[in-house]
Amino acid sequence: MDKIMICIIGSGNWATTIARNVGRNVMNSQTLDEKVPMYVYEEIVDGRKLTEIINTTHINAKYMPNFELPPNIIPCSVLVGCNLPYELAHDHFAEGTVGCRDQKYYRVLHDIFKSPTFRVVVTEDADCVEICSTLRNIIAFAAGCSDGMELNENTKGGIIRRGFLEMLQFVDVFYPGCRMGTFFESCGISDLVTSCYANRNRKLAEAFVKTGKPLSELEHILIPGHEPLGPVTAELVHHMLKKKGLEDKFPLFTCVYRICTGDYPLHRLVETLIKAREDIFHPLHTFQL
Repeated sequence: MDKIMICIIGSGNWATTIARNVGRNVMNSQTLDEKVPMYVYEEIVDGRKLTEIINTTHINAKYMPNFELPPNIIPCSVLVGCNLPYELAHDHFAEGTVGCRDQKYYRVLHDIFKSPTFRVVVTEDADCVEICSTLRNIIAFAAGCSDGMELNENTKGGIIRRGFLEMLQFVDVFYPGCRMGTFFESCGISDLVTSCYANRNRKLAEAFVKTGKPLSELEHILIPGHEPLGPVTAELVHHMLKKKGLEDKFPLFTCVYRICTGDYPLHRLVETLIKAREDIFHPLHTFQL
């Protein structure tokens, strides 16, 4: 039987971190090919191509310079075919959720990502896994604004609670049929809380508040090579809400978008938490258990 080849698309800190797990797991597998191609966006680092550096040293000198990749990870610039990266790379405990609609791949996905310190759960609720991972960036940005204004922990707790509620509402409106239980996996509440304390969007928002500099300027200083997903996601989500006339049903998401565009002053964040309605907007009630 032909072995399954695993490919990794991307070479940032998260892709490089997970490549270490994948590379180690496939080495002695009876069903998985030992070689793991990894797509690397070609960049010049200290006068050398990044692919050349990784191929010769097995170290991603730009994104994860302190960690060595297994020798069976093969970077290439052309490819056919709840967790913080540095903590996972240090083999500290972490967990993650993999969304896959086809159950026949569950065991393969579990086996390629797992490690003694990395707990992996595979679920068919792929849409919910992706949306949770996306929406948490908006909430992490709000948490960073709170940190920048040096507000208390109760305020951040309120942001997390309200943000989680709006995540539930958003999925119910735009992705009906998702499972409620997925929100309580690592991709949901766990990733949300972690992001609100240790996420690049939180860091960017805190600097945005404290320095008053434009987001476009700060992103190149604080997170070079990465796009700040909080502001980008807030804009995309706002367009979806506006199309349905639901901005007032998602006050935190709307507030973050308006802060990013400069339409709202920062103090509107706390006002939003105070004035937010307590009734839960679930027009479809389509969640499965």
